[in-house]
Amino acid sequence: MIGTLYTDLSSTPSKAIPFFDEALKIKSNMQVLLGKSLALLKCERLDEALDNINQAIALNPEEAVLYNVRGQIFHKKGNAEEVEINRVKYNSLISRNSIKRLSVDEVKN
Repeated sequence: MIGTLYTDLSSTPSKAIPFFDEALKIKSNMQVLLGKSLALLKCERLDEALDNINQAIALNPEEAVLYNVRGQIFHKKGNAEEVEINRVKYNSLISRNSIKRLSVDEVKN
């Protein structure tokens, strides 16, 4: 996706945002919302970034990386309490997902 390329590789992530917007017109999904959130975060458009990451979380509340990004947004906004809440949620999901993978691997063996 060209929006992701701009976000990851360019010093001008604002160029990515229209591509993410076009993709979202086709279908709203977690990956596009995450990419747009990261681009908005890099552009210091924090309220918009937060709105997009919250939409991504609504679509996939078990995806740990989303809470990491939301924590980064709150960090930029200076909200230490929300940073901690999202750090705890991220760590909880990482631990839970690790346990699930371990259980599945044990069943396979």
